[in-house]
Amino acid sequence: MGYAVSPLIPPVLPPEAQPVRSARIEVLAPQQSALADRGEGPAVYMVVAPEASPWYRAALDRISDLTALAVGWNGYDAREIKADMVIDAAAFLAKVAFPGIAPPSITPLADGGVQVEWHRGGLDIEIAFSDDEPGVFIEDRQGSEIELPLTEAVSAIASYWSRLQET
Repeated sequence: MGYAVSPLIPPVLPPEAQPVRSARIEVLAPQQSALADRGEGPAVYMVVAPEASPWYRAALDRISDLTALAVGWNGYDAREIKADMVIDAAAFLAKVAFPGIAPPSITPLADGGVQVEWHRGGLDIEIAFSDDEPGVFIEDRQGSEIELPLTEAVSAIASYWSRLQET
């Protein structure tokens, strides 16, 4: 099933929808990772944000936790989660952590990427930070599908802001 490419209308957000301003990634000392002590597995990173929506801190912790996954974490040939994918996902979340927006699901991808997802308001939105298939994939209950480049991810979330609200 293919996705149609469609430009989005520039978002109009309510005044209270202000994104988080910044986030940074910190590398934890190797001795803080049991895998690193044995010379196995990736370095462990921690994402830090000075400002946050109620769910933002947990989302960054989840992204940080993904960096501890070793090769084969899925029982097959999954790669370690790449630091640049973690940084890109964290930077994206820093831009879309609008007040009132529901928390996303965050999952690792077998190619070493990270996927951020929302499934609500009749929408399935998946933002894939991936070397293999990066992009924004949106499907609604009527069967409309849109595929956008990652550069449009923030605009896509802003466009659907009202449908991604916590209830």
